[in-house]
Amino acid sequence: MSVEFERKFERISLEELLDSISENGWYWIAKRLSGNDTGITGGHQAGVYYPKAFFEKNFSEICTTKIKNPYSIIRTVYFPNDDYKSQSVRAIYYNNKFTENGTRNEYRLTSWGGASAPVQQHENTGGLFLFTLFHESNNLYGLGWVASSQSEEDIIEDWIGTEVFPGEFRDRDNINYSQTGNIQRLIERIPSSWYSDFPSGYDIFSLVEEYLPWENSRNNIDKLLLDRREYEFSLFRHLESAFVLPIIDNGFKTIDEFIWQANSITNRRKSRTGKSLEHNLSSIFESEGVLFDSQSITENRKKPDFLFPSGEKYHDPNFSEDKLNMLGAKTCCKDRWRQILSEANRIKVKHLFTLQEGTSTQQLKEMSASKVKLVVPKQNKKCFPIEWRNEILSLREFVDYRKRIQTVQ
Repeated sequence: MSVEFERKFERISLEELLDSISENGWYWIAKRLSGNDTGITGGHQAGVYYPKAFFEKNFSEICTTKIKNPYSIIRTVYFPNDDYKSQSVRAIYYNNKFTENGTRNEYRLTSWGGASAPVQQHENTGGLFLFTLFHESNNLYGLGWVASSQSEEDIIEDWIGTEVFPGEFRDRDNINYSQTGNIQRLIERIPSSWYSDFPSGYDIFSLVEEYLPWENSRNNIDKLLLDRREYEFSLFRHLESAFVLPIIDNGFKTIDEFIWQANSITNRRKSRTGKSLEHNLSSIFESEGVLFDSQSITENRKKPDFLFPSGEKYHDPNFSEDKLNMLGAKTCCKDRWRQILSEANRIKVKHLFTLQEGTSTQQLKEMSASKVKLVVPKQNKKCFPIEWRNEILSLREFVDYRKRIQTVQ
């Protein structure tokens, strides 16, 4: 990276960086850093994980099993907000599953420079990472930005046009990185009216719920929730393309008309994502026979996502506090978990469900001191520090816990 280029991006603002990426047409990709990415799990993984499609697009020369662990070099990745440079970052394909009867078959960006690199700092686990690649003088370079606050995350997600959830990827070319199986079978069930009158988020979820019934997955409700969310998002993307692309093809007569349509698309996306997790959890609780109310009003007009067994029992002074629980639901809990602390004063230990793939030891200590207990999909437990995993509940463990409490006389 030339000295002139470094000076151009030295300490620029996030908004200026986004403008530069847009103006130059550079390739970019966004994700949330998992515990495996930042190294808090203590596992053998090294560096930031990206899917095969990302590597095939940007590092096709190493997508081979004929060479053991092939790699390419990104000469420099510069992080303007941290004024940090990672030199000789490796894009590497760990493929010993095919070369020496090993187990690894994954793609990662490694050699960031150790624990001081923004993408390796434990406190950035769960943070939104925007990464862009570009060529200069026959070399590959990168710019990175790990959001340091909720406001920075909002700016990046507004620029992208949608939220970035844990385990998901968003990029310039709108590549579908979803692992969803045969989505076509679900598409065939779409009512024809949905192509002229866009359905609500609840309608979309209901179709997915019917397609992936609880009865077939009652032994693994953690996986059921994740599968339903993935199908739900894929179905939404299909409908959005079918609904919006004809409008785009017809063009716009004024800039205001274009802006109105863009805002409409963004608002529709936010509306769906805002309720998706609540729909998914409510459905599983109902199927499991768990008694609950959602969005009941507590002190100071607070509205916990879920109260157990009900809002009525919560407000009954004669009902034992030992039989009350609350559950907050947040796709990401980094810097947001404190929001649930004042939502139900009668309940001393508060539960929080999150899809976030890992949290730093320091944040886990703060949660524990504040009597917040995490609930995560079972498969996400491995993304948390090993010494904390027994303190974290899976969705199945939380459901069974509530079912035991509500049967006690």
